[in-house]
Amino acid sequence: MHTARIPFTIILVPHYHPAHALIAPYRPCVISGAGDTHVREVKDGVIAQHTLHPSHFGLRVHQLPLVSGGTAAENSDMFKALLTSGAHITNSLEPVLDSVLLIASALLAVAVLVVILRKA
Repeated sequence: MHTARIPFTIILVPHYHPAHALIAPYRPCVISGAGDTHVREVKDGVIAQHTLHPSHFGLRVHQLPLVSGGTAAENSDMFKALLTSGAHITNSLEPVLDSVLLIASALLAVAVLVVILRKA
């Protein structure tokens, strides 16, 4: 699903972009709530390496199996529970919520950079 105002289609990427099959095995390593994530930033022609950690964003560390998902029906139920739980998130959903918050934050940061670059 894609809307003009929100150009992120992470959930449906495998259906719309055939190259996803090539990177799918590595995708869980890109942004993870399981610990350190190594990133590189290009700024003014200089490449800098940084290490990000969930604690930098006020989030807890969770092992990847806790957020790996399950069947389509299980994932759907989990997503619906996240959307409808409000302040009453169960302990079993906390790792998933933290993962969603981390990924959503990264997407928003990238979106801001894109807007800045378009104006430049």
